[in-house]
Amino acid sequence: MEWKTKEKTVSWTFEKSSTVILIFGDHLVRELIGRILSGRDCESGECCIGNISSKNDTEQYKKKIDYVILADIHSELLVRDYLNFYAMISNKYTPEKEKEIQSLLRVFNKEGILFKKVDDLFPKDKFIVRCLVAYIKGIKLLIGNNVLSELDNDSKRLAIEFINCIFTSHSSHCILLEEKWEGDIGIKLDVIKYDE
Repeated sequence: MEWKTKEKTVSWTFEKSSTVILIFGDHLVRELIGRILSGRDCESGECCIGNISSKNDTEQYKKKIDYVILADIHSELLVRDYLNFYAMISNKYTPEKEKEIQSLLRVFNKEGILFKKVDDLFPKDKFIVRCLVAYIKGIKLLIGNNVLSELDNDSKRLAIEFINCIFTSHSSHCILLEEKWEGDIGIKLDVIKYDE
């Protein structure tokens, strides 16, 4: 994977599925990198996943990624219906897939959120729901913009364990763009501080 801005090129090679946390103290830089990675700003830079370019293959690129901003997650639907909606519009709905999602939530003692409205969820649970949407859609790269900043270390650990369970075990990657990262959450992670 690689992103390019007018000033520099940053490149990663993912040898295997992974979760990477990039720390940007400057929120303007974090927002810019988020727009580049999500394919929403092809004038400022370009991101490539394999040979698929956000600039030259924008629509195909966007089908392979999911960009998550917690403040943008709103729905009056119950979580169960929200997930089924995304499964249906992605042409991925099966009763087996619905049971698989329930099983994943059960492992993390989160099955109860299925019967809550998305708008009523805590931030960590909203993030988990968006992770499940990305998983259902079969994305290759999940990008989270400051999704862990409001969470305590226990909640961060749960979110990372959930990501690792559903993404990294299915040959997908996760990049979390964060303003800061403090303390040890008890999980080995690639945490990179990026200075412009």
